[in-house]
Amino acid sequence: MAQVSKTSVFYKIYLDTKGFSLAWNKVLERKGDWTSFLDECWTLCITDPKTKKSFELYHQANEIDPMKWSKEKRYEVLSPKAYTKAKGIQKRMNNYYDKHDLFPEDGAVVPDLPRGARQYWNKASGSARTSTEDILTIFGVQLPTSETE
Repeated sequence: MAQVSKTSVFYKIYLDTKGFSLAWNKVLERKGDWTSFLDECWTLCITDPKTKKSFELYHQANEIDPMKWSKEKRYEVLSPKAYTKAKGIQKRMNNYYDKHDLFPEDGAVVPDLPRGARQYWNKASGSARTSTEDILTIFGVQLPTSETE
């Protein structure tokens, strides 16, 4: 029976909130999509000294260099982290607006996620999740038909 090391080394990706927000805003301004946002996040994380050190330790212990990951692997690793961080920032902004009784007409706008945002990069299709159209119908939103488009 093989022995499993109790000191397995894992990598940790650090995304500075200010840099992350700047990258998010940059992507939104140029109407970029989720993959371009993840590319910006990758650039941000590989310049962070803590991420660099984490990747070096991971590479030494596992002989796998995260700096040589394919784009697909980067997206798979970064998508959940970026999605969760962005949702956290949105919530933080909403809480601030609620606390100070600010409304959209006061300029209290929460940024959207880039087009195509998804928490899990390689999520299988055909999931049992409720579709956007079903949710809109629940709230009484009239969806355009192909005749009215």
